[in-house]
Amino acid sequence: QRKMMKRRNMKVLSNNLTFRLVASNLLSLVGTAAIVVLLFVGQQHDAGGARRRGLGQGGDGETCCVCSPPRLVDHNVSLANIVGHLKALQDIADSAGGSREAGSKGFDDSTAYVKEQLTQAGYTVEVQTFDALDGCGYECCGTMSTADKQFHYGGEFYETWCSPFASAEALTTFVENDGCRDLDFVDFEAGNIAIVQRSDSCSIDKQVVTAQSAGASSIVIFNDEDRVDLFAYTLQIASKIPVFTASYSVGQELVQNTALLSLNSTSSIETIEMQTNIIAEKQGDSDNPSSDDQLIVMAGCHLDSVQWGPGINDNGSGSATILEIALQMPESTKHRVRFAFWGAEELDKRGSYYYVTKSQELENIAVYLNLDMIGSPNFNRMYYIPVSAAEELIVKTTWIPFFQSRNLSVIPVDIQGRSDHYPFQLAGVPTGGLFSGSDGVKTEEEATLFGGVAGITMDPCYHDFCDTFENVNQQVLEELSDAAAQAVLTLVNRDNSDLMQNRNAPA
Repeated sequence: QRKMMKRRNMKVLSNNLTFRLVASNLLSLVGTAAIVVLLFVGQQHDAGGARRRGLGQGGDGETCCVCSPPRLVDHNVSLANIVGHLKALQDIADSAGGSREAGSKGFDDSTAYVKEQLTQAGYTVEVQTFDALDGCGYECCGTMSTADKQFHYGGEFYETWCSPFASAEALTTFVENDGCRDLDFVDFEAGNIAIVQRSDSCSIDKQVVTAQSAGASSIVIFNDEDRVDLFAYTLQIASKIPVFTASYSVGQELVQNTALLSLNSTSSIETIEMQTNIIAEKQGDSDNPSSDDQLIVMAGCHLDSVQWGPGINDNGSGSATILEIALQMPESTKHRVRFAFWGAEELDKRGSYYYVTKSQELENIAVYLNLDMIGSPNFNRMYYIPVSAAEELIVKTTWIPFFQSRNLSVIPVDIQGRSDHYPFQLAGVPTGGLFSGSDGVKTEEEATLFGGVAGITMDPCYHDFCDTFENVNQQVLEELSDAAAQAVLTLVNRDNSDLMQNRNAPA
């Protein structure tokens, strides 16, 4: 009965959203002789999105309801074919109880559909299996102590959720700066316990990865002077060393007094049945004298949904687009092109993390492009904000030229670690991506820029049973799929030596 009520409420919300969008656009048409669409490239937004519905500026500068300017690149990626893939994924979910979650019949049937399409198109398809993490647990509580003091769990320190079950006893070393770069650990003695202050410059996961690479036996990350309290954290990576968090005062105590510190983590990791990644590749053109088969251009998406919905926007929209780009790729390309359909993204990106930890070719991947939710009903057009010089080059050579050519507004978004680009980014691979919004609330500024309704989320059906085919906005899906197709074709045929040279340079 509660589910039926929720369905009625979502239908009312959907109808209300449609009415408000149409009304908003009608007012704009009546009150404005021409609409000027601005290209915003310098403003950072949180991970969310908005909607542009029915209004735009055509190539002749006149206001129109549905604009179809010429394509910037010659490709055969069509909205009709993408919609066909979306309908197939919806049918798969319908026949499997309404979900395509990892480990379900719906997911297995989704992977079978993708594999069959790619195999028929002549791709070499690898089915990569792995154990997905269903969650992390622990038996309270971990310990942290010196010879003179036993620190209080829950008041002065925590072990991070998903920290490995392990112990460490070693001298502490305070890592100056923020512990985000290898240079920060240049004088660090392997085997010591790293003491690092929480930073806004990089994620906690990045600090852990860098400390682990420097040979730390464990790491304690303490809060800064603006956020002094103890904080909890769930690791997004498979750390090999115990990871603890501490309050600012405990951190200062550890910094000022180098000591033999004893740490004991009681976390445990629970695994579920084997999961699947689909990896498909075509070689570069061996008959092309400028071909470089060493470099790889990679694009991917997650194929799974959450447990309680079919996931047609999240992330059927990205999956259908990547699949169609793969099917329409020309035979002759300068570089190798590789497409990935990740499993278990909704279980903390376990498929893409597994791939990155096992890959022997990360140094050859010039770029990884990610598509996750590109058909949101109350959308913004957004590209992932660059965090390296190489990623800035990706933005300047792909997203910006495309949206300028279409007179379409676009803004950067700080998506942080919320999708499958993140494991690649942590490993130093330049990444980029497109996004139309999820659970972020649309602002008045964004509604002015893109249209749509301020004050509600960009996808009211995010992670819900109503994320069906009808939830997908086909206008923004076509716009972002065109942008993605152009980006892949551009990157797979350009030199890309500048990306390789700048992959570790700061933005």
